[in-house]
Amino acid sequence: MFVRKKPNKSGSTSVVVIEKRKGKACYLKTIGVSSDENEINEFYAQGKKWIKQQLGLRDMFLEHEQQEQEKQEQEKAIVEELKSKKMQNGTV
Repeated sequence: MFVRKKPNKSGSTSVVVIEKRKGKACYLKTIGVSSDENEINEFYAQGKKWIKQQLGLRDMFLEHEQQEQEKQEQEKAIVEELKSKKMQNGTV
């Protein structure tokens, strides 16, 4: 599967998701149609995202970032817990 920017006769551009089957292009989904280059690029990114969802792919960088945030939150919680225990024992 891949995303294609297909120019139309009217001058606009269609952004579509395509899969090749037996050497022929099969249109799976039209993401959007526009004449604005920024909007076309946005449609292209949406198409890439749609493909990832269909294939069940995960973004490893986003996943790593989320794991790091969880780890930092857990470390902060442990530090806070230790601080509160020290205060309860009367040691600073």
